Amino acid sequence: MKTNEKTNLIYFGDLENSKYGTYRSIIALFLVVLVLLFMQSNSDFFKNIFKERLIGLVFVIIAVVSAICVIVPHNDYDVLKYGASIGAFLAIIVIVSYSKTLNWNSLLFLFSSIFVISVISWIVFKLSTVLNWYPINPCE
Repeated sequence: MKTNEKTNLIYFGDLENSKYGTYRSIIALFLVVLVLLFMQSNSDFFKNIFKERLIGLVFVIIAVVSAICVIVPHNDYDVLKYGASIGAFLAIIVIVSYSKTLNWNSLLFLFSSIFVISVISWIVFKLSTVLNWYPINPCE
């Protein structure tokens, strides 16, 4: 899989890296859309976002999938830590944009985003490792 001991960020380096990054993105896109569809069916907040801010949601999906898939992690801990960072960043942006006060729902959204994006990142890592979708020589 990888020859070094560091977690790297990579997507475009050469044709092989781009191909594997795209494959990882397909997995992540499927998982993110699946979670969003579940949230939309169970939450009035997400129903409104799907109705009123669909274009913005598409950009958020692209950003999250890109952030998840540019990492070439060294181990499970790195991928969970990186996924948690993406989830926290996303949740804080949403909370600051949509909540007038910090309340229990905001905190629940923060912690669930951290958990969900970490799990999605981990699933992408595990599937991509099994399928050998990480570059052998990451870009420096």
